[in-house]
Amino acid sequence: MLDHLRAADGPLSLAEIRHATGLGLREVADAVERLRDRGLVSIEREIDEVVRLTGR
Repeated sequence: MLDHLRAADGPLSLAEIRHATGLGLREVADAVERLRDRGLVSIEREIDEVVRLTGR
């Protein structure tokens, strides 16, 4: 998932992450939550929730 975020030119929505990784919604949500807890990504609310890499 981090590789997809690094390769993207900006944040990705949860749906885009699901499509890119082939994971289900629950697996994506759990992985994003773990990455957020580690300070590697932030979750922002735009039109949809998007995941953005942090500066770490």
